[in-house]
Amino acid sequence: MVVTLEREDQHVIDLEELFAIIARYNLKLNPDKCVFGVEARKFLSFLLTKRGMESNPDKCRTIIEMRSPTNVKEVQQLIGRMAALSRFFYQSVEKKGYPYFQCLKKNNSFAWTDECKGAFVKIKEYLASPPIIDKLTQKVLFVYTFQ
Repeated sequence: MVVTLEREDQHVIDLEELFAIIARYNLKLNPDKCVFGVEARKFLSFLLTKRGMESNPDKCRTIIEMRSPTNVKEVQQLIGRMAALSRFFYQSVEKKGYPYFQCLKKNNSFAWTDECKGAFVKIKEYLASPPIIDKLTQKVLFVYTFQ
């Protein structure tokens, strides 16, 4: 759970409401995982800051520092790393990664084409300045949990 503030004077009230809900439903918090009063924090492998949800620079750097794949296993690694950042791509990973999927088809030879190289360079350029998803601006946010 993340509690952010729109106005500092409202934050304590928001926290009181959150703790009341936790108590009402007999939920437990792990004190080792609770942090209060931070301006930026890693949360679910993303960075939460005043600006919004930012991609993890370490994950971006991993892709930027990759060399062009030379076999199917390396293409699979690239696609997995891209999937971890997929919510930050302005187009779907499927569209940006399309040439890579061609390399995964069952055939006799691996072919890293010029189209693959071009798409790979574009991904690296895009991740050079880590993308940000603006913070939520709507007043009501519904969170659904499943057991």
